Amino acid sequence: MSEDSSGAGQATAPATTEASSSVTTEPSVSAPASTENTFSIPEKYQEEKWATNIKSEDSLWDSYANAQGLIGKKTIGVPTADSSDEEWNDFYSKTRPESAENYNFEGVAEADAEAYSKVFFDNGVSERQAQNLIKALNESTEAKKAEMYSQEGLDKIVTDIFGDDVSAKEAVQKNLRDNLSDADKAVIDSMPNEFVGLLYRAVDANLKSFGASEGTGLNNPTDKMVLTEDQLNDKRSTLRQQIADLDKKPHNRDEKTKLINELSKTYQTGGNK
Repeated sequence: MSEDSSGAGQATAPATTEASSSVTTEPSVSAPASTENTFSIPEKYQEEKWATNIKSEDSLWDSYANAQGLIGKKTIGVPTADSSDEEWNDFYSKTRPESAENYNFEGVAEADAEAYSKVFFDNGVSERQAQNLIKALNESTEAKKAEMYSQEGLDKIVTDIFGDDVSAKEAVQKNLRDNLSDADKAVIDSMPNEFVGLLYRAVDANLKSFGASEGTGLNNPTDKMVLTEDQLNDKRSTLRQQIADLDKKPHNRDEKTKLINELSKTYQTGGNK
């Protein structure tokens, strides 16, 4: 057999392309982390009051840290406006002393101390709070008392009464100075400024109503002065005695007529003319 014929009997293998070239795979890209807050409270705790303040993991840890700090310390739950009287009384029992007699108020009258103690005890006030409240009350009272008796306070009242009318003020002061005894003046000095102011107003009104003249005081004040029932009775008794005394000594008709007319006036007009 020839060389050609032997070549013709063989099949020619087709050229093959390199099929083993690797397949290029795209690297996987992770989705960006969500920035949305995915924190949530487990369902079984969602209705708890303490859970209402838990908004994130940070607030959860803060709450836990606070709870750890309270371990070993005495805590008291404060009732709310909707709490029952029983809940409030239970709360008060933890804040107030065992009895109202345990309060100690120095410098407070016994009757006042008893009243304060009842109020404080009924409202769950602690002994320390009670002491501070009484101290503040005493300081406020002393401050008001000082104002009630201070010269500055009296000057203000006098200014409110008389304003720029210096003569009217001096007339009242002179009238009081000239007509009051030392004992009466001492009483006025011990009176609160408001009462002294009332006295000033009364004297000023009388001076303006009856008129005043320098050195003589009131001009015929009895002509206009309104008498009380007791003063009227005293006046009538005096007039009756004067009439009786007149009959025991020489007198003229006009003297007796004058006394009788004065006595008659006390019944006709109330003696106030």
